[in-house]
Amino acid sequence: MLAVVVNPVCGACRGKQLAQDHVLPLLASHGRHPDLYAETECPGHAGTLLINWITQTAPTPPLHISIILISGDGTLHEIVNALYRRTHDDPSFSLPQIRFVLVAAGTANALYASLCLADGASDPLASLRTFLSSAIDSSPVLVPLTLARTTFHPPSDTPVLVPKPIIAAVVTSTSLHASILQDSEALRSTIPGLERFKTAAAQNATRWYSSRVRLLPSSDADEKRPQIYDANTDSFVPYTSKEGEDGTIELDGPFVYFLSTVNVDRLEPQFQIAPLARSHKPAGGTMDLIVVRPMRDPSIGANDEEARCNFGTKTWKVLGAAYDGGRHVVMRYGGDGAIDASNAGVNVVEYLRIGGWEWIPVRRLAIELAISFADKNDRMMQIPKHALYALMGLLSRYHEGEQPGVLCWKGRLMGWT
Repeated sequence: MLAVVVNPVCGACRGKQLAQDHVLPLLASHGRHPDLYAETECPGHAGTLLINWITQTAPTPPLHISIILISGDGTLHEIVNALYRRTHDDPSFSLPQIRFVLVAAGTANALYASLCLADGASDPLASLRTFLSSAIDSSPVLVPLTLARTTFHPPSDTPVLVPKPIIAAVVTSTSLHASILQDSEALRSTIPGLERFKTAAAQNATRWYSSRVRLLPSSDADEKRPQIYDANTDSFVPYTSKEGEDGTIELDGPFVYFLSTVNVDRLEPQFQIAPLARSHKPAGGTMDLIVVRPMRDPSIGANDEEARCNFGTKTWKVLGAAYDGGRHVVMRYGGDGAIDASNAGVNVVEYLRIGGWEWIPVRRLAIELAISFADKNDRMMQIPKHALYALMGLLSRYHEGEQPGVLCWKGRLMGWT
């Protein structure tokens, strides 16, 4: 079965035009006609309409459903979470295998750019063309999606409403990246494109985020211990720090940048924040974590306003290098704190490969915590800043013939490249 789902308001509001002018005619030229065509109308609608459509196929649901999704990353996020909640709350719900055909209509289109635009192309229909030219059951270009689950644990003495677990297929972040997503919303109407993210970054470049982090071991049988990228050997090596009895490792803050990814090496077509996800492909059951901690800088002696302002300039240089083929991962400190790939000091960016992480805010500074997730319009929903949460990202990967394990799904998610 084939569905076409359009978010008409994401990005530059061109989803409907893409559908009418390009997607539907291209389908018709290949003799394909969707069993469902729907445009989202409100937050949560994409997930609801697909669940209702799948339910209508009972008691004999199809083995798989292909969804041509004309949107950005936020609508995919909405659908994944709606399917997760339904299968988690109702084990009798029969979920067929879901295959996504992505048509880039959002602002950044991180998943699409990572899977389809690695060669620098800009065709928003590349995934659809591949879908139409491939044998649906045996195509080698099907890519299983790794999903990360985020759960929230408030302090026992803080009576707050705890959000339900949230599933991510692209990114989970705190610190600068989350603040950028939050503040960029105020700029959406005046700066509708990617430039608003750079403007929001400038507004937050001198902020530090006080927390401590626990790195969790992976489920990989060969290498469970958290790994860190070593630029000298161009490889991942075991993280050399005191390990807890449960295999965890702690990182002390403050943090400037803290972002974990699954499935993607970039957040925009040119912003390759996690380049090793492509060049050093991970094993199953891991996520890539990109961390910047300012106190690693040998020129920083204290957490004060002067230090934050000085390090803000270096933050810009690091983020700028991510636009230069992901060069930030090899930048190192010199003895005077200058950063360059030719220096001999420690890496500015700690690039880790782990099974999960826990973010534990410093209570007196918890107001700094800003954690964001995308809504139906590819906009961001912020968890209240006053809520003191520790986050734990857990991974579940769907493989052919395997039970879906921790997420209790009866199917698996697939993506087309």
